[in-house]
Amino acid sequence: MLNGFITLNKSRGMTSQKAVTAVKWLLKNRQYEISKIGHLGTLDPDAEGVLVIALGHATKLFDYHLTAKKTYITDIVFGTTTDTLDLTGKILQSDNVLVTSEQIENIIHCFLGEIEQIPPAYSAKSIGGVKAYRLARSNIDVELQPKRINIYSLDLIDEIAPNTFKFSIECSSGTYIRAIARDLATKLGTIGATQRIIRTQSGVFKLANAVSIEQLEASQNISEYIMSIDSFLSDYQTYYLSDCFSNRLLNGVSIQLENAPEGIFVLYLNDKIFALAEKSEDDYIKIIRRLM
Repeated sequence: MLNGFITLNKSRGMTSQKAVTAVKWLLKNRQYEISKIGHLGTLDPDAEGVLVIALGHATKLFDYHLTAKKTYITDIVFGTTTDTLDLTGKILQSDNVLVTSEQIENIIHCFLGEIEQIPPAYSAKSIGGVKAYRLARSNIDVELQPKRINIYSLDLIDEIAPNTFKFSIECSSGTYIRAIARDLATKLGTIGATQRIIRTQSGVFKLANAVSIEQLEASQNISEYIMSIDSFLSDYQTYYLSDCFSNRLLNGVSIQLENAPEGIFVLYLNDKIFALAEKSEDDYIKIIRRLM
């Protein structure tokens, strides 16, 4: 049974769910057994780069990836905007305002730190149980509420064409890069949309280590591309439980620990990862998330 993570280099034009489905069927066709599969955070259909796909017990660790920082490279075009806030959408408006690098550098600091951001209408934000993009496609107007995000860095890399600039961004999970393009443009007295978005990192998962679906298809051993749960949790302290306690623990009997770490730690049983755990006030094991 496969457990772990695939760092997928998602191609442009593919939804995150279709990417997951493609990997799922590829694995099943190669006779790999998987109990569950899902992604750890949506990547726009028009965006490319790191999409983390969790397999088996790794799907239980979604919450532990929520706070992971994301990094992006994006090209923003000023002077035009679309309904989707990227150039795949329907053009809504254009203007003749020319933006300079100096103007961008003068206002870019306004977007650093914890700020409020209104998600795009075309987004996976859920409204009454319905994805916002589905409502937008049905021409249903919705009022999206601002959410708190954190932009750790926002750097202008280069002007790659007239009124088109390349940026690098490091931000919190849940940040919409298309909304940054919209809000930067507004601050500059114009309009804007993204031309390209590449996610280069999501937590410990990096584009340099990512694999495309085509590479997976060509591989004779797909398992070599799977990051173990142990590696994902390598920053946590560990505790190895003696084999003599295994039956008691598996049968739900409370076990008192000796010299267990403070806070959440990775609990090993018979030298295999068993759970995320912590000790109670009276030093008994408290299982937070079972992983086998």
